[in-house]
Amino acid sequence: MESFSVLRAAAFRALKPHLFEKIFPLELAVAVKDRYGFIKSPDSAQLNQAASDFQIGKFRRGDALITIEQFVALPVGNKATSLGAATRASSDESEAFLEDLIAWAAKEFTLDTKEVLPRAYFSQVEFVFAKSLGRHFADLQEIGKAITNFIQGYGLEKCPVFEFGGFTMNYDVVKYEDLKPTPQPFAIERRIGSTHDENKYFSQAPLRTQDHRAILERIERLLLD
Repeated sequence: MESFSVLRAAAFRALKPHLFEKIFPLELAVAVKDRYGFIKSPDSAQLNQAASDFQIGKFRRGDALITIEQFVALPVGNKATSLGAATRASSDESEAFLEDLIAWAAKEFTLDTKEVLPRAYFSQVEFVFAKSLGRHFADLQEIGKAITNFIQGYGLEKCPVFEFGGFTMNYDVVKYEDLKPTPQPFAIERRIGSTHDENKYFSQAPLRTQDHRAILERIERLLLD
């Protein structure tokens, strides 16, 4: 890849349900805000809603000061309490923040922080391939031409040829609807606002940042070499 930029790197932990029921919600919210310097934190009214949303905080990891774009605590019925954090650095930083917060909260508020569901991740990145992804899907060019011919027949005679733009991969979400946590689909598409000859793409994946990059590098080797 000629470039690779992280747009969002989120990590999630699922702890015991009703984790904070013995704590005054506002006390916890203020403590979290003070520890990490969040610019935005939920007020008393918002704490009574489903999710507690904190935005733009700071977390020191070694010599680096990481910006935490968002931290959310969300009850998942009687199954779990979901904690999620997002940065623009990598899932490692997001996960390190969660580990710090969970260890601190366990000590500060005497919480049982046992994990009850598998860990989950969500990654969004922008990148540039050396060659167009569409070159591997030449058979679909006939479909693009057919679509364009119809549109030209509607009167838009100067309509350019439709080209391959990307693909999505997912499991059978109907057959496995009880799977928890529910992974997001993997997707690649041309980056909005860029020309096709730039070969700039957007991708999302239910993966750690480094694993997401490894998959994209594997796609480039498999499809574009």
